[in-house]
Amino acid sequence: MVPPTRSLLAVVAVATLVAAPVRAQNLQDIVSELFGDFPRVAPGFGFTSAIIPLESTLFNWGNSYPNAEAVYGGVQFAAIDASPNYQCGLRRDDMSLLCWGGGNEVSRAPTGDHFLRLSTGQGHACGLAFDPTLVDVSTATLVDNTDAGRRAFFATIEPQCWGSALSSTNDANLQVPNIGTTDDPLVSIHAGRSYTCVRTFTGRIGCSGIFAGALGESETEASSVTPSTAFRTISSGESHVCGVNLAGGMECFGGCSASGECVSPDGETWMGDEGTVASGRQYTCALNSGGTPICWGSDTLFQSWVATSHPTPTNVTFSELHGGRFHLCGVIQSPTDASLAGNVQCWGQCAFGECDLPEDNPINTNGVKCTRRAATTRNCLRTTSESDVCELRTCGNGFIWSLDGGCDCDMREAPRYVATTQINGTTGGTGFYNCVLDGRRFIVTPQDPNCTA
Repeated sequence: MVPPTRSLLAVVAVATLVAAPVRAQNLQDIVSELFGDFPRVAPGFGFTSAIIPLESTLFNWGNSYPNAEAVYGGVQFAAIDASPNYQCGLRRDDMSLLCWGGGNEVSRAPTGDHFLRLSTGQGHACGLAFDPTLVDVSTATLVDNTDAGRRAFFATIEPQCWGSALSSTNDANLQVPNIGTTDDPLVSIHAGRSYTCVRTFTGRIGCSGIFAGALGESETEASSVTPSTAFRTISSGESHVCGVNLAGGMECFGGCSASGECVSPDGETWMGDEGTVASGRQYTCALNSGGTPICWGSDTLFQSWVATSHPTPTNVTFSELHGGRFHLCGVIQSPTDASLAGNVQCWGQCAFGECDLPEDNPINTNGVKCTRRAATTRNCLRTTSESDVCELRTCGNGFIWSLDGGCDCDMREAPRYVATTQINGTTGGTGFYNCVLDGRRFIVTPQDPNCTA
């Protein structure tokens, strides 16, 4: 399919997005987001890595991953990310940084510093640093979990980057603007080839560095084309950024080439959760509202996908996506064979075995111990048997994960539907309930007034 013609550079008028006040009762929601959504799958270039469920150690497949098992072997990780020639992870016990492989991204890494988020670019890497003295990392709770304590914690969150600068006189890719506030802190960071972007809890974004030009086009300062739109999630490709804005639309900007990686298809409704958009070199993929991956961008890339045994899946739905340079992986949500829920599947250009997860791998397994999480603000939908073994390793429309292993359902907050109106019955408990989430309406029975079904 030939992509629609579009300007090689998506230029958006520069504007300042004022931070919206965050209500006090939402501050705990920010804490929950910061200590959740940790990525456990990391596609690189010619390899893929993933964190083994429950064991939390690293498993690699493909033929070109960094040979540094002496560094990461046996280490338990909370998060992992990968780039063409190196990897970085956050230790599960204290969220400290560990990088391995080659290049300045490793030699200049602040090993031992503590981070909440991690992103590896082609020549530099970044994270969201925080003050570990304010956190009991073993239980993912704040030492002072009052509003004052939460704001004090948010005040310590700041972007930190390391690796190679753009030049001897320009390190804009390493100097990321800290647009976070004590009511609206940074919650994600994204490193590309020569730029870095950050996003706050309310969706404000800021970018620094340069977007490399395409097809002879000149380079562009990232800050000059960063939109004022608020985003629910964003993803950094090699030289472009795509994300779902608060209105639910897909919006892309940066060094957009004629390959069409910034031209999303019309008529789609996007899931929009964190980790549901993935970008690489001149391609973008995102999950629609049903969990189906929709991809756009390079004709050559997609032709190679079709020509291999790893085309874009059409009969499986996913809860999250993770992008590498030429391939990506998704965490299966609810396939025809439900026993595969929670498994990892990869597709794209897979010349080095990076999409061929061995059959006897420790990643795709459902026979793992699990327990219900007691916290009332979260809803773990994991099904267990009498022997407390997971019969279906899934958390419904998303995943939930905790550092203390309270649920171990792989890192995503499950949606909370709110019963706004009782209909077709009485207030005494008969009739049905109208449940709403993000404008979507569901009807449930009187036996489920909390909308957990």
